[in-house]
Amino acid sequence: MRFREIITGQEAFKQLVSFLLQTTSFGEILKGRHEVIVRPYKHSRSIEQNSKWNAICRDIASETGNTVNEIRDYCKQEFLPYSTYEFMGVVQQRTVSTTELNTEQMTELITRTEALASTLGVANDGDV
Repeated sequence: MRFREIITGQEAFKQLVSFLLQTTSFGEILKGRHEVIVRPYKHSRSIEQNSKWNAICRDIASETGNTVNEIRDYCKQEFLPYSTYEFMGVVQQRTVSTTELNTEQMTELITRTEALASTLGVANDGDV
């Protein structure tokens, strides 16, 4: 079973840390293997944003004759940041997945994809 808890607010975080530090038999509370990751929370892209971006990509695809996946791939390659890494002596590039974007980054992707649609003369009817 996978459980994810998002704690907002400094007081709730302090209470959690205090509980964990005071529990001497933490292993008895949670049987089996576990991993606890503490990091600042970032708002991930919303379902509405994802739906809107896909609708724009569908509109472009229907006008250009490309597949929706081709349009999505093009937009990701053109508009998203990428990282480089070396594997077996060859430098590779990896484009960030849209699932890794926060709401601000997804808004930027939507804006740039809308601009592409406009440049191509594709009317975005807003249907999601």
